[in-house]
Amino acid sequence: MLVLVGALCGLAGVLSLAYQEGADPSLGTGLELQVIAATIIGGTAVTGGSGTVPGALVGALIISVINGGLVYFAVGPNWSGVVTGATVVVAVSADGVLRRRRAARLARAGA
Repeated sequence: MLVLVGALCGLAGVLSLAYQEGADPSLGTGLELQVIAATIIGGTAVTGGSGTVPGALVGALIISVINGGLVYFAVGPNWSGVVTGATVVVAVSADGVLRRRRAARLARAGA
């Protein structure tokens, strides 16, 4: 599995180099919030655990749609981080509520 991940990372690097027509050490700077938001929205718990690749892809799709909507409605670029952060807060809150409800339901069923 790690060999596959390494090979795909190498391929991504070569494709990025070909697309940019040169190496840029600052490529991807500032995308950390979007990447973290995509994984959290995709179902990875903030408290630990594991996520799935399809979940991360769905999260990335949701973040892309939100950013595209902000561009479409001519919202300033500074608000993109605010909206992404608010989306993460909503996703984490919903995850916490769902986990508490699930735990309460399991406790009632077990008792």
